[in-house]
Amino acid sequence: MIDYINSAADFDSKVLGGKGRILALFTAGWCPFCKVQGPRLIELEKSLGYHLCVVDVDAAAGVDDKYDVQTIPSLLTFEGGELKGRNMIAYLQPGELEAWIKEQLA
Repeated sequence: MIDYINSAADFDSKVLGGKGRILALFTAGWCPFCKVQGPRLIELEKSLGYHLCVVDVDAAAGVDDKYDVQTIPSLLTFEGGELKGRNMIAYLQPGELEAWIKEQLA
């Protein structure tokens, strides 16, 4: 399941208030690495069945600062409203990205 986060309120309800483990992709429309990794994450979401929330850092202003996201694309893992893991994924190859996600879901 994919949710698109366009405000801090969306983030609070869908990521922090969500059930199970949630992967939050911090991204922006102008980011070239995001345009590469975004589709990969969507394909992996279909095969691995995780909950992906795509956080637009421009629209959801302040959320990136709250979680100290310095570089995009970054992928953060949340469970029960708490941050469990993070990775700056710009340079990860498809196999590396899949392995990290599987580790986060374990």
